[in-house]
Amino acid sequence: MSCSLKLALLGAYCQTAQAFLEQDLAGSWTIGSWSPQDTDDELASLMLGADAVVVGADALLSGRVFTALKIPSLRLLQIPFSGHEWLQKDMLADNCVACNVYTHGSTIAEYVMAAILQLELKLSVIDADFRAGSWRYGGSVAIGERHGEIAEKTIGIIGYGDIGQGVAQRARAFDMNVIALARTRRDAPAPLSWLGGFADLEELLSRSDFVVLACPANEETTAMINADRLGKMKSSAVLINVARGQVCDEGDLFQALSDRVIAGAVLDTWYQYPTPENNSPKPSQFPFETLNNVLMTPHCAAWSEAHHQRRWCKVSENLRNLEAGEPLNDQISV
Repeated sequence: MSCSLKLALLGAYCQTAQAFLEQDLAGSWTIGSWSPQDTDDELASLMLGADAVVVGADALLSGRVFTALKIPSLRLLQIPFSGHEWLQKDMLADNCVACNVYTHGSTIAEYVMAAILQLELKLSVIDADFRAGSWRYGGSVAIGERHGEIAEKTIGIIGYGDIGQGVAQRARAFDMNVIALARTRRDAPAPLSWLGGFADLEELLSRSDFVVLACPANEETTAMINADRLGKMKSSAVLINVARGQVCDEGDLFQALSDRVIAGAVLDTWYQYPTPENNSPKPSQFPFETLNNVLMTPHCAAWSEAHHQRRWCKVSENLRNLEAGEPLNDQISV
């Protein structure tokens, strides 16, 4: 049986899924790949007559793929992750649809809860202290320092999509009071006790012990968390950013943490990322790494093996939909 459709995988990350896609699509597609180490001629040859393309982050960083997306045969640009703020309408041919995938909500929600528990229970701190021979946190003699707990504390979630809903479900299971913001205020669905609109941002900030940023990056949310709004938070509160770095004003956030305007932050999204020219940049122009009230991770909250598998199953499902003429999942309006 001859293959009828052509798929181009652009970038090293997409290449990791090539064997899976070849097996899952059962020979109905001709699948080829290109990485930024390859030539522009090889890219042009691969894209010639392509019906669909999957573009990874490393291919986007090279900047060389954008002209290739305009080919008239292309019907689907499949992004194998959720972020698409870089995508512009004039990048695509008129008959090409762009789609992304949302399979990371549960993974990031687990990260958020793990970070909250770590901060309150201090397990790594107590472990290191006890290994060093100290019973300073010992409870058996009823004189040790006490750790915290998260029951009855308020978690405020900014952005009530896939990630926000996953966080809310898990937080409520820990008996936390869960409040959130969506675009507009409305009746709060379970497990929320309150659901406000973005006009209610400062109310959420003032009520929350933990503030979770899970909103998209756009003109409305860029630098949404600034010095003034950080000042509206409790001095004991912790900010958790699993959205995008630019949702927080970089300098204002660093200063607020330095001055203990808020108690701390958990930061998984940043302001500077690896590029082909520099694969190990500082994540910020400010030295967040010098602050002892910041938990820093390199944008890895969703980077689990199970999420990787779910993501590519969704990609494969959309390719089968395209082949069958069925509606495509998670279409992006650009």
